[in-house]
Amino acid sequence: NREWLKCYAIAFALATNPKTPPGIAVTLISTLKLKDLIILEKNKNVPELVRNAAKRLVTARKPK
Repeated sequence: NREWLKCYAIAFALATNPKTPPGIAVTLISTLKLKDLIILEKNKNVPELVRNAAKRLVTARKPK
């Protein structure tokens, strides 16, 4: 439900849930904070596709 996705905690929980389809999880990680993206890229329970997308976002958002 789109109304539920406005809550940050729910979006983070869905992105880190290993049973969430990767296509949905990748779209959700664009709204996550840098601290949570770092946690997500180190999480071995999520699919590799989601971890790679989180890693790309971390490198793009880190200050240079």
